[in-house]
Amino acid sequence: MDRADACEQQARDANARADKTEEEVRALQKKIQQIENELDQTQEQLAQANSKLEEKEKALQNVSTSLSLSLQRRFKSIQNA
Repeated sequence: MDRADACEQQARDANARADKTEEEVRALQKKIQQIENELDQTQEQLAQANSKLEEKEKALQNVSTSLSLSLQRRFKSIQNA
């Protein structure tokens, strides 16, 4: 009878460990899902920031080109005066 009781206790202990492990797995899966969602949001924000940066760089380039041409014309007008 003692051996049967010991085996039953071992089975209960093993089931309890299995249940605990399953809970841990579910918690980890939930955390992974949250992190993946955060990653998606961060990647979207990065894409938006990169797009805005490209627009600002284009605007800067346009202003720089315009300023350069304006300075060249001004310099030529000073030389010709």
